[in-house]
Amino acid sequence: NNGGNPCDEYSIDATYYGNITRLCNHSCSPNVIAVTVYSDVKEFPNIAFFAKDDIKKGEELTIDYKTHNNMTCHCNTA
Repeated sequence: NNGGNPCDEYSIDATYYGNITRLCNHSCSPNVIAVTVYSDVKEFPNIAFFAKDDIKKGEELTIDYKTHNNMTCHCNTA
């Protein structure tokens, strides 16, 4: 644990395992949020994705990857 949120010590790597959310792009103003869901039967939590606002048909789903540490973001949001 890094002293902050206990979930910060884990990262999601969909290289070999994942679902459709692996295709969601990053945005600094995302329309989807990731929520940690704990279960008594698993060692690691699941991640659930929820819409922050109404999402129109055909609108791109975006999440904040929170990996901007010393990186320049090019997502073109306000």
